[in-house]
Amino acid sequence: MEGQQANSGDVWLKRARRMLPWRLLPWGFWLLVIVVAALQISQVHKHRGLLAQWQQLDKQRLALLQEHTRLLLEISTLTAHGRIDQQARKQLNMTEAADVQVWQL
Repeated sequence: MEGQQANSGDVWLKRARRMLPWRLLPWGFWLLVIVVAALQISQVHKHRGLLAQWQQLDKQRLALLQEHTRLLLEISTLTAHGRIDQQARKQLNMTEAADVQVWQL
């Protein structure tokens, strides 16, 4: 009898060992779901940070573009021929030449 009980115990132990991976499978799936969810949360957090940084840099880009446009307008105003002529007459006391000679070679 003892041999049969030991034998049946061994059979049960062998079956339990074969079934053990199948019993752990749902726990493995749940662990996988939790890991994937944590990775997703991490990526969403990172994406939101990058989006905020991009919006800040876009505001800075628009401000720089506006300043660039203003400076171009200021340069064109300062380099206008009429203004340069007027400044030369007022500040440097320049006058037009009375006698102009052009030489061609």
